Amino acid sequence: MQGLESLHIEGRRALVRVDFNVPLHDDGTIRDDTRIRAALPTLEYLLQRDCACVVATHLGRPGGQRIEDLRIDPIASRLADLLPDRAVQHCDDITGETAQSMAYALRPGTLGLLQNLRFHPGEEADDPDLAAGLAQLGDVYVNDAFAVCHRRHASVYSVARHFPAADRAAGLLVRRETQAIDGAMDQPARPFVAVIGGAKVSDKIAAMRALLDRVDHVLVGGVPAFTLLKARGDDVGGAPVEEDQLDAARQLLDKAGDRLLLPVDHAVPAPRDDVLTVDMLPAGVAALDIGAETSTRYRQILEQAGTVIWNGPMGYVEDPRFFAGSRTVARAIARSGANAIVGGGDTTGIPQRLGLLDAMTHVSTGGGAFLSYVAHRTLPALQALGDE
Repeated sequence: MQGLESLHIEGRRALVRVDFNVPLHDDGTIRDDTRIRAALPTLEYLLQRDCACVVATHLGRPGGQRIEDLRIDPIASRLADLLPDRAVQHCDDITGETAQSMAYALRPGTLGLLQNLRFHPGEEADDPDLAAGLAQLGDVYVNDAFAVCHRRHASVYSVARHFPAADRAAGLLVRRETQAIDGAMDQPARPFVAVIGGAKVSDKIAAMRALLDRVDHVLVGGVPAFTLLKARGDDVGGAPVEEDQLDAARQLLDKAGDRLLLPVDHAVPAPRDDVLTVDMLPAGVAALDIGAETSTRYRQILEQAGTVIWNGPMGYVEDPRFFAGSRTVARAIARSGANAIVGGGDTTGIPQRLGLLDAMTHVSTGGGAFLSYVAHRTLPALQALGDE
């Protein structure tokens, strides 16, 4: 998987896959442009070297249909604001004559944005015809869309194979993402602590298994904790459990031994809009955060950490009553001064809310891709970049 520095780009046209899947307000304006800003170094690198950029992204989940509210117009407008010295065009198609006309007319140092890739049903189906049509728009191919590199989609997977190996590369964001995770996994400062939370244990099992080969502690909160607790034989009351993951959870517990810590108490809703901390969950009641004793235990471990990988909130952070566990984790990591790698949209929002982003070494743009790379140390789209 070569980087941009290996590409011959001067006077050529690059097809650049980015991830500008940004959240929108109800009026269609962009709520958070972090993902757009994250790709700017790659775009500026190319544009400054007299390369014309044909930029491709998806937005939302239109399911292969043209949805007016998911057109790329607000992205094109924001991109023009962020690149004031560059001409930014956009077209209403993805491949075909309209897209080709825009792409072929681009001058060196200018940029054109294609319509939402997921308007085409072939994008998520990895349609070879769509991949071939996209490949006609560039002389070289650059993948800077780390957050979708775990997908076998046309614009990140099959399209790469339409370019000679010398004419395809990972963008600066993709290289930054993989190097941050590789550095934490391969040369961690000790103690090495993983924090795992979020909504599903099935999404985390492979990553936790890989992490257990390297870490000193795994601290578990959120919904994944309940499947693991039940696998251990605990009564989890009304908490959600992924029954089909219990065998995998037991194997994980056997492998982990005392390195894997589970909550010893839980925060649950109480009457009058309050919070109650309980050691045992009553029948029919689901915990929405880790409890005070668990928070203390996790804080003490994290404050001594040398390396941290964190994916998933400790509780239902959308409700401020159940933000305490995640807040404790974020503050403990910040105090530790550890090499802290944070991944997942819900997770990265926590240090952002607390003004602690600068205390995190690397904040990933990926959620599923982040976990998959931790688990496998490669991704389908990255393999496609490196294929001969």
